This record gives sequence, C-alpha cells and structure tokens, in this order.
Amino acid sequence: MKPLPEQFDKSGWHLTQVFRKGLVAVFKRWKDGGLKPHFETIRIRENPDYAVHGNPIPAHESYPGDTAWGQHGWTFDTEEQAMAKAKELLAPIKRVKRAALAS
Repeated sequence: MKPLPEQFDKSGWHLTQVFRKGLVAVFKRWKDGGLKPHFETIRIRENPDYAVHGNPIPAHESYPGDTAWGQHGWTFDTEEQAMAKAKELLAPIKRVKRAALAS
C-alpha cells in the first residue's frame, strides 16, 4: 500500500506531517504570505486496489475529504490541541490491548 506523503500541497495549502502513529496523524497546514499556520488531526484512510474507467489504481492511503471532516479530520489552532485529539483517537486502541492482555 502506498503511504500518505509526509509533505504535500493541496488547494494552495502546504501540509507537513508532524506526528503519526498507525493511522492517526497530525499535519501542520499553512499558506504562503504570512498567514498563521494551523494543525489538522486525521484518521488516515486506507483505499484498496480499484479501477477507474479501466485504469488500475493501486492500494493507497489518503487524507480525509471535506465530507469526512468532523468524523475523520479535525482542525485546531495549535499543535498542542491537535496532539490532544490524536491521543484521544489512539486511546481506544490502548484500552482494547489492555483488555486483551487481562483475558
């Protein structure tokens, strides 16, 4: 599976990954021109192989789209806020692992 790039541009924005664990990541997002950067916490999407008009598209990771915002992506003013959300998203994983170990 092709991983999500650590740096890319999208719709005039520059994005750089500042944290990743599993399928949870935090990206710094900014535009040229002195605008204050902000941070996005996301659940990385995993897309299987598929074809578009007969052209094969290999399995790849992707950034959540606009319609998934609030469910798979969140925007924050500070890196600390974004990291807190990432830790919240990772917490259920830790609880499941602890429960399995207790069994």
